[in-house]
Amino acid sequence: MKTLIILAHPSKNSFNASISYEVEMHLTNKGHEVRVRDLYALKFNPVLEEDNHTNFSQNKITEEMIEEQKNILWAENLVFIYPTWWCGMPAILKGYFDRVFTNGFAFRYEHLKGAEGLLKEKNVLCFKQQVRRRIL
Repeated sequence: MKTLIILAHPSKNSFNASISYEVEMHLTNKGHEVRVRDLYALKFNPVLEEDNHTNFSQNKITEEMIEEQKNILWAENLVFIYPTWWCGMPAILKGYFDRVFTNGFAFRYEHLKGAEGLLKEKNVLCFKQQVRRRIL
């Protein structure tokens, strides 16, 4: 089995980083191939540029996006590990989805049929750490 772990937490000492490490070690010890993409360590740029947003076919794909797409295609399993901040995922992970899961790669949109998923054979698991704090 080939597993890609996508970690989205800025601290290497976080609970999320510990989960990522434990998942990686467990799978490696079971003989799985594992790759980890730590979005903060990679300094992944989450900003969707105008070129990519206005051009729906998104044919202006950067090398950074191509590299991430290659890793996703390599994997049979995708594991996302991230905290829940302000009722959602960190902006870096949302930007990862916006920039990497493009039309023609993750889905195909046809005018009359709508969207068709192109990564249906992938297994996905999300570890999202929810922090409950009273702010007011």
